[in-house]
Amino acid sequence: MHQKHKGSLAELQACAWLLKEGYEVFRNVSQHGVADLIAWRPDGLPILVEVRTATLRVAVDGKSCSVATARLPRHTEVRFLYVFTKTGDCGFDLEALVSAMGYTLRPARAALRLVCSVEGCDRKHSARGFCKMHYDRWKFGLVDGQSLTPQLKVV
Repeated sequence: MHQKHKGSLAELQACAWLLKEGYEVFRNVSQHGVADLIAWRPDGLPILVEVRTATLRVAVDGKSCSVATARLPRHTEVRFLYVFTKTGDCGFDLEALVSAMGYTLRPARAALRLVCSVEGCDRKHSARGFCKMHYDRWKFGLVDGQSLTPQLKVV
């Protein structure tokens, strides 16, 4: 299934879930809107909803899992609605949704990235252990090649 069709399927599943939960649902007709949906209950304020397709990766122990999905909304007023398209499960709280499926959510691993080997420089590694600026200086003989091994740094 093509990626755009997965997103459309997730959006329709989200609409069905929101309707079942008692919301009135309005879909965005523009591709460039702030939110995918607006959910509204007559007794409350409208909620801007961005639908996120989530993929479950179960660990070897069979009890814990990790979830691949975007974590940060584009706007502060928008709430994520997570959708597992294979099972049709939906929810605003990812941890509660995963625990309802019988799993515990594993914490995300810290990302490692290569940084410049010049002391005090935290720029991204470019070549030969240096960032772009220090590599250019090294190439023209302006810096000594003290350490040509890139450092791993936890982000």
